This record gives sequence, C-alpha cells and structure tokens, in this order.
Amino acid sequence: MSRVAGILLGVFLLALCLPADVDAMRCNSRLVSTGDRTFEVRQMCGEPDDRRVRLENRLVRIFQDGRLIEFLVQVEVEEWIYNLGPYRFIRILRFENDRLIRIDTGDYGF
Repeated sequence: MSRVAGILLGVFLLALCLPADVDAMRCNSRLVSTGDRTFEVRQMCGEPDDRRVRLENRLVRIFQDGRLIEFLVQVEVEEWIYNLGPYRFIRILRFENDRLIRIDTGDYGF
C-alpha cells in the first residue's frame, strides 16, 4: 500500500470514530428531519421520554447605516429525548423557536 493510500485510510477510519450529528430520525415508518415543527414530530413519534425547555439570550449584531447595532433576543430551546430501548441509541432532538434544528445520538437506551 502506498503512503498516500495509508494516510487516506487512516483519515477515513478516524472519521468513522467521531460522533456525528444526524439530520433525520425514523419514527415507525415516517421520517423526522431538521426543519420540522414540534407538533409534526409529536404526531410522528409520540411524546418524548423526557423534555426540557429553557430560554437562551443571544447577542445579535447587525450593521446599519455604517454602524454596528447589538441587541439581545430570547430563543426558546427545547430538548426532547427518545429512549428507543437497549438495542438502539438514545436520540436527542433540539428545537429552537418550535423548529427542529439538530438530532444527536446518545448512548444505548435502557
């Protein structure tokens, strides 16, 4: 094996070990994906096993008329956790302002 091929193989294997965010999750025969609203996810997947809601303050910066304007906005953040059992991974869904923005994978469920 050439040196370049060995390096590429090593990079590929390393990438397989890194945790990945998921863009979609299957609930029964339906697919939930980023951009879906909370009511759509609840309709497809049912109630989550755990749900946490909090408000986060975010600093927004915009340039207007050649000057920088900064202000705080509040964003409602919800995390829904689905425990899919001992042979499947836990799924953590993050919503901001009622839209699904990220799906993470946790450890095996219980």
